[in-house]
Amino acid sequence: MDVVNLHTEQIENLRELFSAKACTSDLHSVVSLADKGYTPLNLANRDDPPNLSFLYDTEKQEQWSRKELHGHHHEINQPHIDKKASNIWLMKGELFAKTEGFLIAIQDQVITTNNYKNV
Repeated sequence: MDVVNLHTEQIENLRELFSAKACTSDLHSVVSLADKGYTPLNLANRDDPPNLSFLYDTEKQEQWSRKELHGHHHEINQPHIDKKASNIWLMKGELFAKTEGFLIAIQDQVITTNNYKNV
């Protein structure tokens, strides 16, 4: 679930709703005429919809893997790694939140482990 994509989709849906309702409702018609860029819908300008862009899953994964902190996660896509077994503990929810946070921090190499300190 991506909040930006949900926001973009909601703007498009609301523009369509106001456009359809403006034909039959005076209130929607007046609001549509008055909105000259005051809201993200920009209802007064029907010909030029707002510049809305979706980030597709592949683009999001590429951006995410380029980040320094999350860049190591793409290593899970190697053929010898069982993805399901590697991530099952996240879905089961059997760990305390604090323990899960520590494990993720260790995996992201934010916390130095004793093994790392000895090297």
